[in-house]
Amino acid sequence: MRNTVVEEFRGHDVWTRLGDLESALSRVEDLIEGIEPDVSASYVSLKAITAHARSLLEGTNPVLVPTPTLDAIKGAIDPIIGHVTTFEQNEEPSQLLLAWTNATGMLATISHLPVIKARKDTRGLAAAIAAFEQQVLDRVATVSQRTDEI
Repeated sequence: MRNTVVEEFRGHDVWTRLGDLESALSRVEDLIEGIEPDVSASYVSLKAITAHARSLLEGTNPVLVPTPTLDAIKGAIDPIIGHVTTFEQNEEPSQLLLAWTNATGMLATISHLPVIKARKDTRGLAAAIAAFEQQVLDRVATVSQRTDEI
């Protein structure tokens, strides 16, 4: 059986990669001490952008976000993780600056997400959307079955 739009949204790899980025940033936090101020500022900005990305994704109406948009966000996260991981391995400050540059690009992508402004508006929204989608799928299956009988 086909996944609902909400299930596809919640099960997309973007969530895993976002968690991977958050973990990578946590792992390098101790390496930031004593580093150049601009690199340290880049790290703080990376953490803020990552938190902002999660917040926007969590507040987004899943029905209004096509899979290619999620793919683009995941694609923007991947090189950021690569740079942070490289920084973790060799402590080369330029890697955090490169990660920050990539994160600003991700910011441009996520800024276009259709975010629900009031959290109270989201109560039951996912369940209602999933129920409606299931009704549509059931009706399509019924019509298809009746067509086969004819």
